[in-house]
Formats: sequence, structure tokens, C-alpha cells
Amino acid sequence: MLSGEIHTYQVQKRYFHQRGHAVWMLLNVSLVRDRREEPIYFIAQIQDISDRYAIPQMKDEFISIVSHELRTPLTAIHGDLGILESALYSNNSERFNHLIQIALNHSDLLVRLVNDILDLERLESRKTELVMESCEVTDLIQQAVEADQPLADADHIYLDWTPFPVWVLAAPDAIVQTLTNLLSNAIKFSPAGSTVSVRAKMVEASQDVRQRIAPLPHTPLPYILFSIQDRGPGIPADKLETIFFGRFGQVNVQASRRKGGTGLGQAICQSIVQQHQGQI
Repeated sequence: MLSGEIHTYQVQKRYFHQRGHAVWMLLNVSLVRDRREEPIYFIAQIQDISDRYAIPQMKDEFISIVSHELRTPLTAIHGDLGILESALYSNNSERFNHLIQIALNHSDLLVRLVNDILDLERLESRKTELVMESCEVTDLIQQAVEADQPLADADHIYLDWTPFPVWVLAAPDAIVQTLTNLLSNAIKFSPAGSTVSVRAKMVEASQDVRQRIAPLPHTPLPYILFSIQDRGPGIPADKLETIFFGRFGQVNVQASRRKGGTGLGQAICQSIVQQHQGQI
């Protein structure tokens, strides 16, 4: 600043209050010069921004409570209800079995909601970096199809997929999670007896993707385009932003609840794809 390279600067600093607790401040500094451009004095402005740090701290505490204090008992409750619903207690009344099934469905939704919240927080906070490695596209698709096959069988949906023997650099577990999530949604909202198709092909990266990651904008970059097509109602164009970039976004809330959706799955997919420098 004294040499004239910059005119102002700001920095966040932590001060200690006289009562002992930390206070976060935003320090803005500028320099006043005389007519000959000689420095006279500095002006420092200090703004209390502690509130900005209070919200992330509350969020971290909430995630910690969800992770440790809520997921463990929920998992135990879900397991106990599963035992009650099994054939071990087949002599129960029809009313009892019906109530147990309702409780089991609700606990299953809660367990998935907690896991989705933790997954999304882990991805968006970058607390766990995705480890990229060489993996075959055929293997990724096959894993996703096998994971969702029981759901498809229960809903009488045929899963149609084609091998694509191409190797890519990706985080395999994260890509399988994305495909599984999108595939399960396609199954849930497809009419019985219909077909859900999973395909992959090689395409050239779009212009904006090339500008973000390519050393030379005109350099053609091959990308793998995964597509999942179903015969369901689809997503209205004006809802795409809400579904993929918002949390708890659902086109039809009542239908999603009946299907067991949490409204976080697409946001998780979007975060994973974004960390692969791709687009969804």
C-alpha cells in the first residue's frame, strides 16, 4: 500500500473480547495521501462479523448431533421393526402387522433422510475429497443396475442397459451413487410393465465446460454422457433448477412422499457431478 501497488485491503481477524471469548472482525484499511502523493496516515475500519461465523458453527453442531445422536438409535429402531415385521412373529394380528409395516416404512424414510443430509454436507463442505481413479463405464452402470434391480422387480420394471467398454477417470463409488439415485427415481415414477433405459456414449465437452477446465478453449475434450430414460411423468422445465440445485425440491410433494423420496437425492447427484467438472 505504501509503495502504491494497492489502494486498500481487507482481512478477517479474530480478536479476544475482554470477557475472554473470540470476536471475528473484518478489518478494512486505506491510506490517505497529501497533494504530493506522500502518505499521511492510515484509516482502519473494524466491523464485527461474528454472526457470519455463528451460523456455520450451529450447522456443524447440528450435523454432529444428526450423525452421532440420531442415526444410531434410528438404525436400531429400523432393525427392531424389521424383526417384528419378519416371519418370526407371523402369528400377530393383521392390524398389528399393518401398523408395524407403516412404522417400518417411516423409519426407513428417516434413516435415508439422515444419510442424505450427511452425504450432502460431506460433499458440499469438501470434508472428504473424491478420489479419482481409472474405472470402466460398463462396470459403473452394471453396479448401479444390480443395486436397483430388486426395486425394479418389485415394481415390475424392466431395466435395459448396454455395455460401454470405455475407461474414464472418476470416483467410482460416487458415480455409482449418482447413477443408482437417478435410476431409482426413474423406477419409482414409471408405470408398471414399462422399461427404464441406461445408456452411455462419448461426446465432446460443451463450450462452457471447455472454458472451465481445458488449457485451450478450442481443444476438443471427450466426455462420457450418461442418460437414464423412463416412461414416467418427467420433470417440468421450470422445475429443473429447484430439483437439481435446491434442497428438498420436489415436483409433486405428495407423490414423492408416497414413493419414499427425501428431496435431497438430486442435489447430491448435482454435487458429485460438479466435483467431476461435469454437468447434470
